[in-house]
This record gives sequence, C-alpha cells and structure tokens, in this order.
Amino acid sequence: MADDPLVLFDAWFYWFHRLIHTRPLYGRVHRWHHLTVTPVAWSNNSDRLADNIFLQSYWLVAHFLIPAAPAVLPQYGLASERERARHANEAQLG
Repeated sequence: MADDPLVLFDAWFYWFHRLIHTRPLYGRVHRWHHLTVTPVAWSNNSDRLADNIFLQSYWLVAHFLIPAAPAVLPQYGLASERERARHANEAQLG
C-alpha cells in the first residue's frame, strides 16, 4: 500500500505530461517550461499556472483514488517534493 500513491502519481504525471506535449496544448500550456535554457536545480520549477494545474491535479483527485486520511496526502506530497529537491541538488553537485 505504501508504494501505491507513488505509482499512481507517476502514472498520472507521465500521461498528463504527454498530454501537454500535444500540439493543441504545448504552445499554450507547456512551452514556457522548455524555454528555460539554464540547467540548474530550480529550472524544473519554471512553469506557468496552467502547467501546474495539469501536472499537479493528481492531488485534487487522489483523495477519491486512495483510501487514506485526507491529512496523509499533503504530507506525502511534501515529502515527495523534498526528495525531488534533494535529488536535483545532488545531481547538480555531481
């Protein structure tokens, strides 16, 4: 059960990321993210609101997909973001 939210989030993120790379959505939603040319740890966060609504919408519907107390999912989301930031910093340091 502990890995289920991670698997669901990864699948959700992957498919929505593929969706915003389609012709109708790329220019209006996701292009800004790819305009960042400086590869730093924080360049991943160069998103617009619409981009984040697509990719982070998982957290809005996860409460209906995962049988967990509502307080658990935000804590899981924060832990995931901390881990992602730690990984990005390690990759940048080499």
